[in-house]
Amino acid sequence: MFAKVISPKQTNQSTKVDKLVYSCQVNTTPFTSKTQMEKRQQLVEAALTLFYQRSVHSVGINDVLVQAKVARKTLYHHFDSKEALLLAALQLRDQRWCDWLQQRLAPASSLNDLIKRLFDALDDWFNERDLAPFYGCFFQQCASEYSQSDSDVWLYCHQHQQR
Repeated sequence: MFAKVISPKQTNQSTKVDKLVYSCQVNTTPFTSKTQMEKRQQLVEAALTLFYQRSVHSVGINDVLVQAKVARKTLYHHFDSKEALLLAALQLRDQRWCDWLQQRLAPASSLNDLIKRLFDALDDWFNERDLAPFYGCFFQQCASEYSQSDSDVWLYCHQHQQR
C-alpha cells in the first residue's frame, strides 16, 4: 500500500483532519515494479516544481505530464485527480522542508545557538543558498488557492503550519 498523504495524529477527538488521514490515500494497490514507483516520483517532483513556481491553478495536467515525461494513463494510474497529485506534492515538500530544518537545527548547543541557526537557515532559504529557489511558502500559497476550510488541501496546509 502507498504511504498515506498525512501522518496520523493521536487525538481523543475525531476531527476532519483525523478523517483526512485515512481518506487521502492516493492508490491502494502496491507498486508492481521499480519503474512504476519512479514514474510516480517523477510526477510528484514535476508537480511540486510547477505548482510551487507558478501556482496550482495556473498549471494544467498537460504541463505536469510534459515536465515529468510520462503518459496521461500513468498519471491517472497513480492519482485520481489533480488534487490527489497536489496532496502528494505537499507531502513531499513537507518531508523535505522538515528534514532540511531538522538538519540545520540539530547541531544547536543552546537556545541562543538554536535561534541563530533558525535565522541563518531561513536567510539561506530566502536568498536561495539552500533548499530550493524561494517562491514563498508553498503551504500558504496552496492554502490560499484552496481556501475553504473543509478542503483536504487546506487542512493539510493548516496541519503543516500548526507544527
